[in-house]
Amino acid sequence: MFIRHARAALPGLAIALIPFSGSTAHEIVGNRFFPATLGIDDPGVNDELSLPTVSSFNIGDDLSFRQRDFSGEFAKRITEAFAISIGSTYSVFSPPGGPTGMGAHGFQNLETTFKYRVFKDPAHEFVMSVGLNIEWGGTGSDSVGADPFNTYTPTVFFGKGFGDLPDTLSWLRPVAVTGQVGYAIPGSHSTTTFGVDPDTGEPTADTEFHPQVLNWGGTIQYSMPYLKSAVIDLRAARFLQSPDPSGRSQDADAGRKHADIGDGDDRHHQPRRSLGRKYLSTRCRGACPGQSAKRDPRRRDRPAPPISRRYRSPRNRQANLWRGDAACQSFCEEMIMRRSSLIWIIALLSLATGKAYAHALLDHAEPRVGNKVASPPRAVTLYFTQKLEPAFSSVTVTGPSGQRVDAGKARVNGSQMSVMLKGGGVGTYHVNWHVLSVDTHKTDGSFTFQVGR
Repeated sequence: MFIRHARAALPGLAIALIPFSGSTAHEIVGNRFFPATLGIDDPGVNDELSLPTVSSFNIGDDLSFRQRDFSGEFAKRITEAFAISIGSTYSVFSPPGGPTGMGAHGFQNLETTFKYRVFKDPAHEFVMSVGLNIEWGGTGSDSVGADPFNTYTPTVFFGKGFGDLPDTLSWLRPVAVTGQVGYAIPGSHSTTTFGVDPDTGEPTADTEFHPQVLNWGGTIQYSMPYLKSAVIDLRAARFLQSPDPSGRSQDADAGRKHADIGDGDDRHHQPRRSLGRKYLSTRCRGACPGQSAKRDPRRRDRPAPPISRRYRSPRNRQANLWRGDAACQSFCEEMIMRRSSLIWIIALLSLATGKAYAHALLDHAEPRVGNKVASPPRAVTLYFTQKLEPAFSSVTVTGPSGQRVDAGKARVNGSQMSVMLKGGGVGTYHVNWHVLSVDTHKTDGSFTFQVGR
């Protein structure tokens, strides 16, 4: 029996910020990092320990139930292009799952994958591998549906990065696609179960046929680290920093004298012409009894926006924000909670973009990748995510005329590599680098920067 079964793993767009696995020793093609996802393996061979991978989904037709899987896998390269991996999954069925309808739990069959990388093209960021996955029947628990027979799945894996696109489409260079296509062949054509009919007492035989299944899936990824190291270094973190270490905004006219700005009233019914002077009253300056009659001496003599760099219209300025002790306390607590939430979001994003690579990938460079500087730099400095082997790491710089403008041998210090430059004039400079990390993995890549106003 032949049944085509299409299984799309992680459909849609997969944004590649970080791979959620115990190690990040995935396939590197040039400067392209191909991570594995929950449903699609990376297209190359590697040394890796993935622990754990957790998934939860509904299963079943008539009476659906929730299944939770906890998976782990260990992969080890035998040669540079051949690897063997061993993995297992622990499944938990919620009621009415399981043979008794009361739920069940246990290990699925043990799986072994033999993978061989057949093609790798760093210049075009393309890699292809072939593999054979074997599910060893009888090694799992019957209560979670582990098959008593072996299943053999030959699979083709591939990955393609778009770093070779022209400059007019440079914003698409961080995009990559990965996928796999496999054909599952059960070791047994059918399974027959013998029993006794409880009504008639006659023997029965129930035969279940095992279909051959086509499994396929793919991902579309957009790599923020690749954008930073090969296209343009946006330095997005600067937009999240406060302009002033104290957390207050810095106005462009700090230290200047203030002129009258109108006759309207502010939220405390104070004439606007007085906003440029100190406002000290013998009573509370607002409706809140807990507010001091004197201005905090650490505050500036002139008003500042309540939120850094945020414009407030005159209508909003006239609103009375002080509504008694309870309202004042509630408003302050809300602002503190919002600031705490923002801090947590920034912390999680920092973890998601952490430098947890097992290869020497370019983190950033000076001059910055894809940016423009006013005059030719004296040197180009590259910063990597791992320490480098000086004897096997190099960088070349080509000027606008197409001639090399680097002074020769690069200087390596830990994870930093730099090379002095000769004068090259105004235009686009191309930087090509090849490095060997201390863990003996090779990576290479290129980027550009411009000189001129």
